[in-house]
Order: sequence, then C-alpha cells, then structure tokens
Amino acid sequence: MAYSAFHIGKPTTILLRDLNSGVDHFLDDKDRRPRLHGETSISPDGSRVIFERDCKHGRTSAPPDDPLPCGFMVSAAGGEPEQVCERCTPLGFSSDGSVVLLQKYSDTDPSKSRIVALDLRTRNEKDFFSLPGRPVFQASFSWDDRWVVFEKPDPMGLPLFQILIAPVRRGLAAPESEWMTVTDGLHSDQNPRFSSDGKTIYFTSTRDGTLCIWAQPLDPASKHPLGPPIAFEHFHNEAGRAAAFFRGDGVDLTVARDKVLINLPLVHSEIWMTEFK
Repeated sequence: MAYSAFHIGKPTTILLRDLNSGVDHFLDDKDRRPRLHGETSISPDGSRVIFERDCKHGRTSAPPDDPLPCGFMVSAAGGEPEQVCERCTPLGFSSDGSVVLLQKYSDTDPSKSRIVALDLRTRNEKDFFSLPGRPVFQASFSWDDRWVVFEKPDPMGLPLFQILIAPVRRGLAAPESEWMTVTDGLHSDQNPRFSSDGKTIYFTSTRDGTLCIWAQPLDPASKHPLGPPIAFEHFHNEAGRAAAFFRGDGVDLTVARDKVLINLPLVHSEIWMTEFK
C-alpha cells in the first residue's frame, strides 16, 4: 500500500507499507508543502508509485495562491523520483501499468481542468475526456480498462457530487452522450472505484449524515445501475461525523481484490484545567 503521511511541523512523506509485516518503507519527502492530502497510487504489479509534488513554476489563480501540483514516479524499491507530468494530479494506473490518468490543469486558468491519459512508455499525453465549462474529478479505470468512473461537481456550486461511468474505446472515453449516471447528484457522492469483477461501484457519501462507504450494484455487461445504492460500511462515530463536517476533504478510498481501504480523520480532544492564584 502506497500512501502519504502528514505530521505537523514535518514534510508530507510518501511511504510504502508491507501489509503482511506492517513495515513502512520511505520513498520521498521533498518539494511538498505541508498539507493533509496528496494523491498517491501504486502500480498494479507493485513496482512503481506515482504521487504529487509541488511544481516549481505556476501558482493557483485564487487564494491561498498555492503551487500547482506536478506528478512524480519512483520505484517501489526506492531511488530518485522522476517527474512525469506538469500542472497535474496523478489519479491511477491502467491494468497493465502502462497508462496513468491525470487531472491536467489549464495553463491560463488553473481552476479549469481535464482528464488526460499519459503513456508511461512514450511520455505522450492525450486528452481522455472533459466536461465543457466544468471539471471532473477522481477518474478511475475499471480493472479491464473498458470503463472509467468519475465524479462531477454540482453545476450551481453546491457541495454535491454525482458519479458517472463512461465506456472506453481505443484508449479514450466515449462522448458525453454515452455517459451513464450512477448516483442522482443530490448528495456528496465521491471517490468512486470499481470492484475487481466490475459488478459494483464503491464510493464515499454523506447521504445519511456521516461519511460512510456505499456500494452501487451494476449490470455486469452494460454497467447500468441495478437498484439504489446500498450501505456497505457505516462510520456513525466521531471519525465519520468529522469527515462529513469537512465534506470529505482528504478522505480517499481504495478497492483491492479482497479489501477496501479508507482513511478517516483521527479525532482527538483534550480538556485542560488551571488554578487561579
């Protein structure tokens, strides 16, 4: 498992954890401003990790005027990371590890973005798909690369997200006319991921008041939703409430063949007392 770790007063660190031993291996901690979240993905064969660093050039167009992200890749065995894209957020690998989907930010308007496919063998980028006038987020391949699932924000700027699926043909997503809606857009449904058999979309949602994991069954062939979403795992506790309060910021979801991983806020509070003299 590859992940980023943030500790107050220290650089955000990219780590690789052996899930059998529980031992972490250090990969990188350079050129990254302190923050709670940064995209990190491991290739299907476990040999490479792709992650964000701050770009040396370019800033966001709105406060807090942060550096734009760039994508770097490093061997799971360690070594010097190699930059693979500029003004981008790496989203995840194709099934054979040869292609990475990127959130690519506009040179003229960093608030706008599109999804780009990066061929790691040639380093060529090509537009994968976009939504005119609005960004799309969290694009992720199905395990056979024939479909892509993603989320789009509410057109009125409300804190709501809708999940959609598009077919993939000849390495590109189908046009918007062929997109299928998975959720209704009335909730904050985010971080969609395909199950390994392609029969389910797992995602995070605050539709019941706390941030929980939900599952949407799909028709195996057409990928059309079968019935309404089903609660997969509830977090009706401080962590789930805190994640809902912060609208899921920094929460991510990963679906492996035999497990689902999610990171939730660690809520800790103290009461102090002093005496007046």
